[in-house]
Amino acid sequence: RPAQVEGRNKYLKVVFANTSQPYEARLITPSQSHDVALIKVDVNNLAPVTLKDNYGSVKAGEEIIVMGYPGGAPQQRVVRKSNDPFKPNAEVFEVASPVTSPGHVQQVVASSTEFSTKQSGFGDSYQLDLNATGGGNSGGPMFDEKGNVIGIYYAGGGDARQGIISFAIPIKYGMELLKTPKSE
Repeated sequence: RPAQVEGRNKYLKVVFANTSQPYEARLITPSQSHDVALIKVDVNNLAPVTLKDNYGSVKAGEEIIVMGYPGGAPQQRVVRKSNDPFKPNAEVFEVASPVTSPGHVQQVVASSTEFSTKQSGFGDSYQLDLNATGGGNSGGPMFDEKGNVIGIYYAGGGDARQGIISFAIPIKYGMELLKTPKSE
């Protein structure tokens, strides 16, 4: 029997690519079935992406690209002179520098509510062959060859001997959260 766990987000901040400015974010709703949540950030002038629910047609071998911030990647930093007379020392800030990791869908992992020899405890997922991903990629978009977001990266692990294994959930689960009635 699975345990019930409830968490709270006391601090939720988002930093956009090539900036060091953190923005307050708030949790709108988590998914009850997958490792994804909808958050809201009050920022204007962001470039939109196209979300494409093509879960039924994705096949093993298809090329994908995952964008994120893998933990092992070098981080850019900027040094800013302080204008505060009481804190005259310069400060160092990290700049969010996303990387892209090309790869392929290794297999489409389907869950089932009926008895099946192909049932998975992962839920619907894409298993990926990406070597340059890490913990900082979680929540990052997975793009198809046309630049559409078709998944959200959520897990990766392994080592050189075992092999690296990575997973993304189909974007349809993120899109479901966008349709959820929101209280703001």
